[in-house]
Amino acid sequence: MVNSVKKKDFHAIKGEEKPIQEVVKASFERFCEKEDRHRGRDFDIVDSALSKVGKLGGVTVVDVGCGAGEYLQHLHEKYPDVSIIGVDFALGPLKKAQKLGAGGFDLVRADALKIPLGDSSASLVTCMNTTLGNVLGAGTDFKSSILNAPESRKTVLKEMNRILAPGGYAVISVYERGKEHYMEYGWKIHQDSVPERGDWRILKERQGLDFYSHWFSAEELKDLLKSTNFELVEMRERDSRLIAVARKSGM
Repeated sequence: MVNSVKKKDFHAIKGEEKPIQEVVKASFERFCEKEDRHRGRDFDIVDSALSKVGKLGGVTVVDVGCGAGEYLQHLHEKYPDVSIIGVDFALGPLKKAQKLGAGGFDLVRADALKIPLGDSSASLVTCMNTTLGNVLGAGTDFKSSILNAPESRKTVLKEMNRILAPGGYAVISVYERGKEHYMEYGWKIHQDSVPERGDWRILKERQGLDFYSHWFSAEELKDLLKSTNFELVEMRERDSRLIAVARKSGM
């Protein structure tokens, strides 16, 4: 996809723009009205990671960027004795998750940059699909925000590490660079995108959708995990995704 994108494929947005963080947040709210963000259902990898934490009594799983609760529902149905918490910054997805769960799990509205949970409070933390790649940095415009996004991604992983108990595991699923397929599904590529760096701004103007997504190389994800005190256990390629299972370092 990267090599096939030409200058004519890029678009600009007409009219005055709001701060990009507000734009992206509003897009998630609209998108969730019709679809669940979690398209890659990597339940088997989450199950495998959960089996590594030992006896399930007293185990807590936190799904960061839980969306409409697909993973939460799966965990609740398969592991009724596990305490499950979903965290998301968008209200729309959380409302859908609340209806889906019927009290089977707890929901917290919060930004992944500052997870309001205690240190060492979770046995397993998941961050699936685009969540980590959707994190923007500080800045009012897109260009400044993507320049600061690497530090924000690192902050999210540090927060996940902080809430993990010693010996705890994390499962992180991201999109893999070089396998982008936006134009195949009717998305337009914004002119602020930087394909060679894996930074994409994609649009569906009629639906009011304007997203940021960072696509990772395997080495980039490995380095990011190492720099945030995670020990990589395994990494898999699946369709257009990379899925990493990592353990909190120091054990």
